[in-house]
Amino acid sequence: MLTLKLLRENPEFVVTKLAVKNFDAREIVEKINGLDVKRRSLQTELDSCLAEQRKKAAMIGSLMKEGRKDEAEAAKADVASLKARSAEIEKASQENNAELESLVVLLPNIPCDQVPLGK
Repeated sequence: MLTLKLLRENPEFVVTKLAVKNFDAREIVEKINGLDVKRRSLQTELDSCLAEQRKKAAMIGSLMKEGRKDEAEAAKADVASLKARSAEIEKASQENNAELESLVVLLPNIPCDQVPLGK
C-alpha cells in the first residue's frame, strides 16, 4: 500500500515503479504532495491557534480573580475570534483531506520487482 510518507520522500520511485504497470502517476503524485504540504501547514496553524486559545482561556480566570475585568473581557473576545479562526482552519483541513484521499485511491499498488514491463 502507498503511504503519504513514501509519496513525500520518494516520489520518483513511485512514478518509476507504477510506470511498469503502464500507469503515468507523475501528475497525481505531484498533486498529492502539494495537498500533503498544505495539510501539514494547516495542521500546524490549527495547533498554534488552539494553543493560543487555551493560553488565553486560562488567563481569563486569573484576570477575573485579580479584578482586572476589562482585560478579562478583551481576552474573552480574543478567545472567541481564535475559536472562529480555528473552525475555519478545521473546515479547510477537512476539505483538503477529502481531496487528498480522493487522489490517493486513484494510485494502484507498487508492483513487485519481478513484474515485467507492461504493455
